[in-house]
Amino acid sequence: MFVGTFMSFLSRILLPLVLLFVPVSLCRGICPTDSVWESVSVGANSTVSCNTRFGVDYLAGFSHRPCVGTADNPSWGEEVSLCVYLPPSNISYPTGLIYRTGSTISITPTYSGYVEEWSISPPLPDYLSWDSQTGRISGTLVVAFERTYQITASNSDGTATVSWTLSVLNAGCPEEGPWPQTESEETASIPCTDNYRYVGSLLRRCEEYALPTWSAVIDNCTLGPPYALRYPQTTLVAYQNIGIDVLTPTYRGKGDQFFSQPSLPTGLLLDTSTGAISGKATGAVGCSSYLVGIRNEIGSSSTSLQICVLNGTEPSNWRITNHPKRWFWYSLSACVVVVTLMITVSVPCCLYRKRRSKTE
Repeated sequence: MFVGTFMSFLSRILLPLVLLFVPVSLCRGICPTDSVWESVSVGANSTVSCNTRFGVDYLAGFSHRPCVGTADNPSWGEEVSLCVYLPPSNISYPTGLIYRTGSTISITPTYSGYVEEWSISPPLPDYLSWDSQTGRISGTLVVAFERTYQITASNSDGTATVSWTLSVLNAGCPEEGPWPQTESEETASIPCTDNYRYVGSLLRRCEEYALPTWSAVIDNCTLGPPYALRYPQTTLVAYQNIGIDVLTPTYRGKGDQFFSQPSLPTGLLLDTSTGAISGKATGAVGCSSYLVGIRNEIGSSSTSLQICVLNGTEPSNWRITNHPKRWFWYSLSACVVVVTLMITVSVPCCLYRKRRSKTE
C-alpha cells in the first residue's frame, strides 16, 4: 500500500514539476531565431552569407551576429558585416544591328551584378548622349562612321570592361544633281526634261543596303509632239510683187519639219526648217486661210494663218502701221514740216510788229 501511495505522489506532483522546470533550464543562455539569424547560445555567433543577409546575388563574404549576455538574460549583439561587391559581369550591348544616319537611337546594356558608375572611351560624338548612371547611349545619328568603344562598369570593389563597336551607315544615296536623297533599295524618279517635250520619267535606283550607291540612269522618256506654235500675227497682207517682211514663228518641243495646208500663195516661201515665211506674192489676188504646222515622228502642232494678196502698191498707212522704223521717220518728217511752217509765219509777224512799234 505504501508503494502505491508513493507512485501516486510521483505521478501527480513530482512529475509535473520536473516537466515544468526542464524546458526552462534547456532554454537558458540561448538567443532565439531573429529573421535570417539562427538561434545560438551565449558566446556564439550566428553567421549568414551576404547575399542571404541582403537578398541579392552580387555580394561576397558573410555577416555574423554574436549572442551576448548571461545564461539568464541572453541578447543579440551588433551585426558585423564582412561583405564586398562582386565585380560586374556579363555586360552586353546590342550587336548585329544596322544603324542609319538620321535615325534616333536609345541603347541600354544588360549586365549582372551591381554597378555604381559607367564610363566610355573614347568619348561619343557631340550629337550623342552618354548616361554614366545607366550606360545608356542616345541621340540622333548625323554622319556615317564606325568606331570601337571601351565601356567600363564599376563599383567600389571591382570593374569590368567590354568592347563594343558602333557602326553607322548612310541612310541611303545622297542628293546628287537633280536626284533627291533616296533610301536604300528604293528608286528615285524625276520627270523628263521639257526642252524637247519628252514624256515619261527618268529612274535611278539606290542599290545595296550596307553601302548604298546610285545605279545608272534608266531612261523611260519618249519624245512628245511639238506644241504651242505661234506666229507674230494671224493675218498677213502681201501686195503683188512686193517683198514682205519675214514672218518667223515660235514653238516648244522638238520639230523636224514645217508644212502648210494648202501651199502658200505663189511667190511666198515657207522655210521647212524654221517655219519662216518670206518672198513676194506673184499669184492671184484674194484672201485664204492656211494651216501652218510643225511635225516630228510623234505628232504635230499647227496654227491658222490668213494670207491676203492685194493688187497694187501698198498704202503708206500699212507700212506705217506695220513697220515701226518707217513710222518713226514719217513722224519725224511731219514734225520738221510743222516747225518750218511755224518759223516761216512767226518771223514776218515779229518783224512787222517791231517796225510798227518804231513808227508809233
